[in-house]
Amino acid sequence: MLHHVQQVLQQLLEAHQDLLKLANQKRLKLVEADVEQLQHIQKEESDVIKRISAIEAQRVQAVDQLLRTNGISRRAEETTLTMLVELLSCAKSRRSIEGSEALFSVGDQLQRVIQEVQSVNALNQQLIEDALSYAQTTLDYMTEPQSPTYHKPTSNQSGSQVQVASSPTQSFFDTKA
Repeated sequence: MLHHVQQVLQQLLEAHQDLLKLANQKRLKLVEADVEQLQHIQKEESDVIKRISAIEAQRVQAVDQLLRTNGISRRAEETTLTMLVELLSCAKSRRSIEGSEALFSVGDQLQRVIQEVQSVNALNQQLIEDALSYAQTTLDYMTEPQSPTYHKPTSNQSGSQVQVASSPTQSFFDTKA
């Protein structure tokens, strides 16, 4: 039973490592502004997240089964790795303590990878916000009315001077189109 929980945690670790790789790829594609590849990466991320959800359900089921097998009445969803090892060490002998070291090892690795994913995702979020801000500023600049331009006075056929100026409502793009 303890070995099964460890296997499920190992699967979670591998899935989160896949998610970390995708997050790093996403960061590079954000910098390159490669929209096509970003869409592909987002689809892959979605698949990995679905896989993580399925594995998490397996983890809850494995922990629940382990707790019930050892006569411990506790909800698996609320049981942390530390709590699990403590509960098992009280309920069992030395065998569960030896297996707990492997659980802690996988759990620590999983925690580190999750923190890395969160860090890279925070950076990616900042890159996205910066890109959106730049795009909005550029769009505002291009659509704001341009100031009138005055030209040197010219004479018409009757000899009076005419001053030419552009309309103050013109913008770089025709926003009504």
